[in-house]
Amino acid sequence: HREYGRDRGGGCAGEAVAGRTRTFPMTRIHSDGEHNVRCLIEAFFSDVEDAAAMLERQPELLHASTQHRQETALHWLAVENHLEGVRFLLNRGANIVARASSGDTALMSAARLGYEEMCRILIDAGADVNAVDENEDSVLHHAAQSGKADVIELLVAAGAYPSDQNTFSETPGDLAPPRLREQVLAALGSRGGAA
Repeated sequence: HREYGRDRGGGCAGEAVAGRTRTFPMTRIHSDGEHNVRCLIEAFFSDVEDAAAMLERQPELLHASTQHRQETALHWLAVENHLEGVRFLLNRGANIVARASSGDTALMSAARLGYEEMCRILIDAGADVNAVDENEDSVLHHAAQSGKADVIELLVAAGAYPSDQNTFSETPGDLAPPRLREQVLAALGSRGGAA
């Protein structure tokens, strides 16, 4: 797992709530926008109500991204398989098609990690199952790397193209882990065979 808001710029501020002190997202906006995004992410792991309060004070954080990887809170929470946080952000209009600096969408990352329920949530919210990254790897290419047949079947059922090739002329089946190759090819169906 990644580390959140407690970096050199200082941690997220604490507040007294109902007679106790707990970690709470910043009470002021930092000049470092990345710190704010990381504090929002940290808030989701503390309490979704904390994250909601932070977004109410700083609604621009819904679409803000980290400086280095250009990941939004939605992307981070998808990578961390934080279902509740992702649902919360999507219900408030988070950008489902936002891309990290690598060209990955949240769905690509969730598929590569084999998170079936996360993929389902993102697909239901309108994620593009045929999006491609900077190497023209599709969401199915990413899913095939995980070897998770259930994720691959979900994507194919949602309309993903199993025979698409990336810039190296590889199909999703070509990227299957050797020990899981048969299951991946079966999940891809007859059109998803190796090139």
